[in-house]
Order: sequence, then C-alpha cells, then structure tokens
Amino acid sequence: MKGDNLRGASSEGDDDIHFVFSTDCKPYQNWQVVALLKSAEAVGQKGVFTRVVSGCERGGKPWIDQAKKLLKIKNVRLHFTPGYDNMYGDAYPPYNRPFGLAHWALYAYPPITQKTIVIIDPDMMFLKPFLNGAPQESLSTSVAPFRLKDIGLTDGKPSEKVIKGRPVGAFYGIGSKFLSYPEPYQLSYFCSRTEEELAGVEVGSERHQTMMRLEKECNALTDQDGGDYFNVGPPYMLHLDDFTEMLPFWRNFTRDARKAVPELIAEMYGYSLAAAHLGLKHVRLNNLMLSDTRPGSYGEDWDKLGYETDPCKDGKPVTLTDEPNLPNWMHMAQRYAWNFHKRHVPWDILECDAKMLPTPPKDMFEKSSTVGAMSTCQFNNQGNGPGASPPQVQKTCEKRAAWVTCMLIPMINNGLEDYKREFCPAGYNEDKETYVLAAPHQAYGRPNDACESCTKKFDGGAYAESSRVH
Repeated sequence: MKGDNLRGASSEGDDDIHFVFSTDCKPYQNWQVVALLKSAEAVGQKGVFTRVVSGCERGGKPWIDQAKKLLKIKNVRLHFTPGYDNMYGDAYPPYNRPFGLAHWALYAYPPITQKTIVIIDPDMMFLKPFLNGAPQESLSTSVAPFRLKDIGLTDGKPSEKVIKGRPVGAFYGIGSKFLSYPEPYQLSYFCSRTEEELAGVEVGSERHQTMMRLEKECNALTDQDGGDYFNVGPPYMLHLDDFTEMLPFWRNFTRDARKAVPELIAEMYGYSLAAAHLGLKHVRLNNLMLSDTRPGSYGEDWDKLGYETDPCKDGKPVTLTDEPNLPNWMHMAQRYAWNFHKRHVPWDILECDAKMLPTPPKDMFEKSSTVGAMSTCQFNNQGNGPGASPPQVQKTCEKRAAWVTCMLIPMINNGLEDYKREFCPAGYNEDKETYVLAAPHQAYGRPNDACESCTKKFDGGAYAESSRVH
C-alpha cells in the first residue's frame, strides 16, 4: 500500500538535512508537532521536515483533516502510513517508527534527496539549530578518546558531523543488554547474514568478504562496545545510504527484541542491533539533548550547560546569547517542576476555545533552591518517594526541573498561538491562568493517562475532560 505524501511550504535549498519524526494520528501528538515546528523556526533551523503519521484511517476524516492542517504552517511534509501498532499480534505502538519510516523511505514523494537524516521524537523542542558539524569544543562525550579514534575520529575528539558509515546519536541509559538476549535471540542470531543479504552475492567476492567481516566483528562485540557505540537514542543522525540500509533490519530486529524481552524500549534495542549488524558504530554524544533532571542521569551534560540564566523571571526561553552551551534539543520525557508532564496537556488544546498553558511563577527558578519547594524530584528519584534523595541532590534536581518547566511552557504556548492565529479567524481563548495544582500529586490540567473516550472522536465533543472545563 502506498502512502499519501503531502507538502507544505518548503525550503528545498536549505542545508542538506532532512528531519523526520514518527507519530500516530491521535490528537495527543498533534500539539507536540505544532510546538516542535515552532521551536525549530524560533532557532532558525534549516532543512526539510517530514511527519510520518500512522493509523489515521482509524479516526477517519476528522483525524486526517487535523493532520493535514499542519501543511499550512512551517516547513513540513506529511506522509501517511497504515497503523503498525499491533504487528504480529503484539500491541506495541513503537512499531510505528521503524515500520512507518521504512514505508516513507520506499514511497516518499518527492523522494528523499537530503544526505543527512535526523530522526527525532515529536516531543523534542529545538533549543539551538543542528548544523551538522558544530565546533568540537561545544560537544561532550564520555567515550574515551582512543575509542573515538577507532571509528575514524583521528584526533580523539567528538564530532556531530554525519558521514557515510559513521552515524551520530544521543547517549541514553539503555545499556547493552541487547547483546545478551536469551536463546534463540543471542547475539549470533542478529549478527548472521540473512538469506536476502546473501542472495546473488558470489562467495569470495569483495562484497561477500565485507559481509563476513561485519558478521565476525558483530559477534565479537563486548559490553564496552555496546555501551560506547550503540547505547544511543533520538536524535539519531545518519547518512541517507546508512538509513535506508538499516531500515529492514531495524524493523525485523524490533520484532525479535520484543520476543526476547517484551519491554517498552525494545524498538530502541532493535535500532541498536540493526546498527551493530551493519557495523555502524555511532559517535555517542552527551549534550545533544536534555530531559532527565536527576543528577547523574545518563548522557545529559547539565554541567556543561550551566543553566544559570533564569527563564522564569521574564517568561521566555533562554537563548544562545544567554547560555552559549545550550544543547540542540529539550526532550519532554519526564515530569518537571509544577508537576508538569506532557501527558497532562489536554488533548484538545489546539481547539479555538481551549485555554493556553499557564504561565509559571516568575520566582519559580529562584525558589527552586529550597529543598521541597517543588514536588518533582521527590517523584523523579528512581521511584523511591519523597525524602529519598540527599538534600543537595534534590536541590540540584529541583533547580533543573524549574528551569525546564519555564523553558517548555512558553515554547509550547508560542506554537499554540501561531496555530490558532492561522486556524481561528473568529479569535481564540488567550486565557493562560486556569490550571491550578492543589497538591503535589495532582495531575496538571487533567488526568495523567488519556481516557479512551478522548481518542474515539475528534469533533470537539468527545473529550471526557478537556481544557474547556477547567
């Protein structure tokens, strides 16, 4: 089945970069896409953007029409695919990414021509532009210099420059357990060349020798190798040739990783295994994005950032002028100060009469140095509950959490305002002072997990709880 490809206003000549992100078609991710695209515009990010959206057929015309609205804003293309979130009888929404991207690579129109592919999540906000070759002094990695030399960085310093055969990824704390799955999914299973790969390849040919070398190197991977080169997550940055070669393996190995250990991050392990199969050792960077405010969180160089500038005081995001060591992205994957979490944002917030997000208190960042001033880090502390963190650790966490909240909310509101100016000709609700948290554990805006009724219709009347009733 071929997918529909739609194009919005595009900057075809702007840098050789194509940003792509996979979503389902539910309203929950629509507002995230609006905020992401606005954040990219705000920092002057060049390149082409594509949203690969899966499963719109389930919501019918209202869902499809809502997704198409995005074509009128920003530089974005839209590629529709079937829903893949229940493949092999396995109800697992992350299947949408490898399967959806494979569908896009095959049927994209116009075809993908940009040589650098950057795979991001829809809940990633741009803090500065990705330039595909930032000055090395601005980068951070915990991989030893001699290990970087092994992948072609002869000076032993990190680089975010994407070249064929050397992708780049953000350091995630997923580890290398994918190297030691139980039988029959042990490492040799993933390293062996498939019948499809070997078909038509003459034994002893240069191509065959390369394949056998890659298989041998894959089988010899150690936990150190897995951690240094394949312990990565979005943003994934690859050369177009590597991206297209990886896709069938990423898709199939995600299926196999789910069979080995049916866990949420199996799709990320599927990516790592596909990269290992093809010998695509990544440059693993620590400061591509920020997400987890807990001190000691994997792969996030908060110390390099500094986060000294107060974004709460003036109610606007910090820029490179204020913080020269900003990472490229903020990933909304945690719970932050004010108990803010992306799942607390009402799904109907793009509607014209829906209220905006509230403005954080101007003194939130200043007061965050007081232990217990926020509830966030008591609940972010490895699930150990209030009081489990040493006071100084909690202070640091609270300060970071306040910084993130005061960065994210204005960025989201900026995207909402842009969207509503375009699609609400009769005006829209500009109220931002509506959601009040009565207790630390109380959900922000509405219940933590979306109710079923919120996904069944998208006509403004099906939301059990929405931004219009608070």
